[in-house]
Amino acid sequence: MAFNSNYSFLYDVDENYFVEYIKNSKNKHELFKDKTIKNRIINCENKYIFVWVVQDITDSSIQELLDEEGISLLCNSQDIKTKLNGLLSSPCHEIDNILSNSKMIKKLLENYNFLNSYLSLDVVGPKTAYALLREVDKNDKYTIDIVELLSRFSSKTQIEIIRNFEDVFHRGLSKNDFKYLNKETIQYIVETNELAGNMIFDMNLSEIENLINKGFEIPTAIYQDARFIKKIIGIADVIKYRFFMEDFSDKHNPLYIEEKRDEYYDNLIEHFDFETGLLPHYKKLYDDIKSSPPSYRRKILSDFFDLDNDPCDFSKMYDLNINSKNTTEEIYQSIRKLSDQDLNEIIFDRNFKDIYVNVLKNITEIISFNNEQKIITDEQLKLLTEIYNISELSDDRKIQLYNEMKSKNYAEEFYDIMRASKNESYEMLKAKIIRHEKDKNLKNEELSNKFGVDVYELNGQDFLGLVHSTSQEKRDLNFKWKDGVNSDSISCSFIGTESIETFKNPNIFITIGFEDFDIDNVVHLSNKDSYSYFDRERYRNSSRRINRIATPKNLMENTCDYNEVVINSRNSWKNDEVNQNIKPLKPAYLVCYDEVTEKDVEISKKAGLYIVLINTDKYKRNKKEQIDEVYAQDYIEARKSK
Repeated sequence: MAFNSNYSFLYDVDENYFVEYIKNSKNKHELFKDKTIKNRIINCENKYIFVWVVQDITDSSIQELLDEEGISLLCNSQDIKTKLNGLLSSPCHEIDNILSNSKMIKKLLENYNFLNSYLSLDVVGPKTAYALLREVDKNDKYTIDIVELLSRFSSKTQIEIIRNFEDVFHRGLSKNDFKYLNKETIQYIVETNELAGNMIFDMNLSEIENLINKGFEIPTAIYQDARFIKKIIGIADVIKYRFFMEDFSDKHNPLYIEEKRDEYYDNLIEHFDFETGLLPHYKKLYDDIKSSPPSYRRKILSDFFDLDNDPCDFSKMYDLNINSKNTTEEIYQSIRKLSDQDLNEIIFDRNFKDIYVNVLKNITEIISFNNEQKIITDEQLKLLTEIYNISELSDDRKIQLYNEMKSKNYAEEFYDIMRASKNESYEMLKAKIIRHEKDKNLKNEELSNKFGVDVYELNGQDFLGLVHSTSQEKRDLNFKWKDGVNSDSISCSFIGTESIETFKNPNIFITIGFEDFDIDNVVHLSNKDSYSYFDRERYRNSSRRINRIATPKNLMENTCDYNEVVINSRNSWKNDEVNQNIKPLKPAYLVCYDEVTEKDVEISKKAGLYIVLINTDKYKRNKKEQIDEVYAQDYIEARKSK
């Protein structure tokens, strides 16, 4: 009698019992040797029987089910797409040995369009990947791009393949292949293969930018190469140049490139043509167009904007809107407008190492704050106002201003002014926030005695509080504050007389208040949600929103729904010296709106906090509609000076 007769009772049982028995069997190796059971699993009318079984297998018994006989049954069965899908999403790593079978490889490729998104899963290891790539490489009937196929695999598998690249492909890599591969694979290729690394030098700026946006980090050897430096220094678009420098500054010392770029700017300013009001390269463009037949204009513009190196410059060429029908005056006015914009950008980038619009935002904040709290001299204010209105200045004054700021390293003075303004703003906020010693008059003795915990009541009095909405609900009585949080920052809000809105409802979520904060740890201040993300190593600005410099009164009167202040904090996941030296925020009180519950009292006592009770009907709540009008222009963003 055959060995598999012990399982004959499973031949005709209903599907549910059949599947459950197999799932719970501790002897699957023997079970799958039964040909009738094997056939029922693979060829059952219900295609999901196979899927349910294989997705429950985590050991080598899968190789008993899908031995040569099982693979043949599977490849000739109905609903092969669904069954292959089930295999690819199985948790069993033994699947790689099965998928790499030549019959399975052909089925995978026949159903590639349906299955390709599943090839990145962990079960598709190097064996299957090699087999797929070799089959595609040697067989002309497959129209799948070899590197596009490679990109479908996980990073680990991709790198394993790349290590033996020549064994897999008849053709070599090209720079165009990088658009398919993920950042880890590209990083490995460039850092281990000199020829592949040299492809970076052949890329245009847009291609390099796309790599950086993927998360690729330019290796030091390439960054320091004269060919790469020349490419970066010569970027005509100031904003694009600053994008590259912002990325490089996280990993490399940008000083050398910045110095070369300064020389590039100085040369442009030195040869500025005052007669036409054009930068030298725009003067040459104007002269070339003016002296050539109208039919040559598009070719001249294409050469000028170097579209091969930077295809994105097509937008600038389009902005000029020059064609064969334009008059000389129309051509001049179009070029003059673009030259003026670039001159403004050059003045700002040379002297502030930042883009035009960002500097204008900062100037707006400094001037606005100074109007309420004088922090700068009249002479400094006059210069800042002039810089802010740079578009209205004459060419002579722009060039003069460029040279004046360059000669005295004005950027240092400007950022000192901005830092002093921020410090004053943060000190004013810090001085006003609730402190139990300062605000003894707010203590409600009756409620304090009743609850056995100090209660400070706000019933219409002017106040300011620095608070944080935790993710813990008040029903969780085990609240415990740690010195370290799970990120590099903590998001807080200021609440006060003009706005008591918080990120989460203090009646439901535990909301804590602080009596102190280190002004040097304030990363960003916004009078609305800043959608912040702060990482000390990479995302130091934390938010794309304007970093406000405000008095307490201005901040609270212009708060939209709720404001956000991002504070650099100790990260409980990091042990470096910088992290350990950060002074952590210490909660002092629990915020309660309109009532103090038994849970509030218990939480306060356990955490060693006093309670601040705010009677909300005495204060202002949601002001979204009102403030949205203030921010309709979003400050400098809508300026029509460019």
